[in-house]
Amino acid sequence: MKKQVIIDADIATCEKIESLAIRQERILEIDELIFTHRLFFNHSDAYDYFVHHVEEIELYFVKIERQEELVHLNQLQSLSDDTVFMVYSDNPTLNDDLDYFARSKNWVHGIVSDNQVLESLIDRILQFTFTSKPKLMEINGNYIVMTSILYAETYKRNRNYVRVVLRNNECIILTTLSSLVKNSSDLIRLSRGLLVNKNNIRGIEKDGLTLQFEGTLQKVTVPKVCKKRVKEFVREINPEVFA
Repeated sequence: MKKQVIIDADIATCEKIESLAIRQERILEIDELIFTHRLFFNHSDAYDYFVHHVEEIELYFVKIERQEELVHLNQLQSLSDDTVFMVYSDNPTLNDDLDYFARSKNWVHGIVSDNQVLESLIDRILQFTFTSKPKLMEINGNYIVMTSILYAETYKRNRNYVRVVLRNNECIILTTLSSLVKNSSDLIRLSRGLLVNKNNIRGIEKDGLTLQFEGTLQKVTVPKVCKKRVKEFVREINPEVFA
């Protein structure tokens, strides 16, 4: 059965998301899997349609601009465990509130500052939804797409927690780096307090300590005592860097 995609936002954002989504669907060759995109310019209409067609909705884009709209996410969350939700906002003050919803399976959110970030987010959520879904790891009620992790480090304020940095956001989780390593062979320990995802490394800066990641401006600097280890690691996964 072909599935539907809901886009729930203001008129301009609906049109922008639909345009970017259609383009990426063609690139990913998944456009034949999607029956239609349903655009709704207010949350209540989108919710009513979702209630009556929940089994047909594979992906739900929703833009949240104000804290008062978070009740809409609560309503959506109670309806389906199978639909994938991408919650999008350009209001950075909502990041912590949206983190709460991202703990649920199949919920992803991003604070989007420009079209490039939005396009990247749409591309990843389409791949997640309609191609082979990447591994989801659950840690104390938090769901993380393993392939989206850039790096993880011991949280400086409380060593019982780990700061996990993704392409467009981050989260603080009650776990250990050792537990993360056990769940993914892609995470490599570069120092006692730092793991990096070997598949997301783009290169290393001239200082020999700062790692760059694919598809983002995010960087991480490792301790100086690990400089030799970092050079060997980057040369192993990306020989062209030192060619």
